[in-house]
Amino acid sequence: MYMNSESKLPRRRRKAQRPPEIIEAAFVEFASHGFARTKLVDIAERAGIAKGTIYRYFNSKEALFEAVLSSRFEPALAQIGLITQHSEIRSADLLREILVMLHRQVMQSDLPVLMRILIGEGHQFPRLTEFYHRKSITRIKALINKVIQRGISAGEFSAGPATDEVLVLVAPAIVAGIWRTSFDAYEHLDAEKVMHAHIDLVLGRLCSHN
Repeated sequence: MYMNSESKLPRRRRKAQRPPEIIEAAFVEFASHGFARTKLVDIAERAGIAKGTIYRYFNSKEALFEAVLSSRFEPALAQIGLITQHSEIRSADLLREILVMLHRQVMQSDLPVLMRILIGEGHQFPRLTEFYHRKSITRIKALINKVIQRGISAGEFSAGPATDEVLVLVAPAIVAGIWRTSFDAYEHLDAEKVMHAHIDLVLGRLCSHN
């Protein structure tokens, strides 16, 4: 029976929507049970599909977890990448924007939940921690280092230990994310104060020419 292009559209649209739906269902299951205890059959049930359908899009539970991770950090990395291309903006202002985005990412998104899983189970599943390190940490360090080196070349920043190890500059944001998922119930962290304190410390040191 002939089917025109208009009648095919809903089916194509449904197929395109399926990976994001699987990813969101997987996030809920991973967040509730961790990586090891999460079962694909439960993810499929939550997504309203057969278990075999998952394998049409993701070849393993590890690949699905990686997709969940990417869905949380890729948008922020893309934005930060765009920010670093604004050559007309002072390096200090660029770095401030990047640090604000990092704090927003760890305090207002689901990413810290996944980071907690990586910290707790990463030793059992090194592929997952290697993926996050390669796809997220390494890239954010490279983007920030690009801004740092530009600032040093322009005379805005002073070179020193803080510019030699970029991880030091992002560590407070990471700690804030870990705190949010582990200790916030016992001692609430004022995200805005932590963010501004972090930025003051970083820019105060880098912009110091003493």
